Amino acid sequence: MNPMIMIVVLGLLWLVIVFPLYLHYRKEISIRSKSTSLISGKVIGYNSSIYSRHGEPPQVALPLVEYTVRGKQYRKRLEYKQFIPASSGRIQKDVFSSDYVFGSDRSLDLKKIFPVGSNMVVYYNPKNPEEAYVERCISNEKYFKYLFIGFSIFLLILIGINFFRLFL
Repeated sequence: MNPMIMIVVLGLLWLVIVFPLYLHYRKEISIRSKSTSLISGKVIGYNSSIYSRHGEPPQVALPLVEYTVRGKQYRKRLEYKQFIPASSGRIQKDVFSSDYVFGSDRSLDLKKIFPVGSNMVVYYNPKNPEEAYVERCISNEKYFKYLFIGFSIFLLILIGINFFRLFL
């Protein structure tokens, strides 16, 4: 294949794959750094639409918290980074851990810990109250950063090889 065409294709791949990773990375950093105001929200229900890696519905009842900023109501749920089956041998000890162990008697019952009507702390961005998180920030920014850097280096090496082929 013509090296110039390959350079263009690799550049387009970077725009399609890597640039969105960078945008998501920046959004995660923005939410964490700009959510400086805090307010007490009320648990109004639960969201159980989380699925494990194996496609099994773990039936985790994540508290859905409603909070009001300047007269407008918003909703956020308590987030977890990953859901781990109890068969892995891990035991859930801290409700605010970034991982949630589900199944059998090893998981914490979030409906008992955070019943409807209970208060939870919501950190929000005062300029954009929809940007918020409940109790603690769960971020995947580290993974997006590594993916962004890895894909960029890989594609830059391929582009460099094609430039070298172009001028030989």
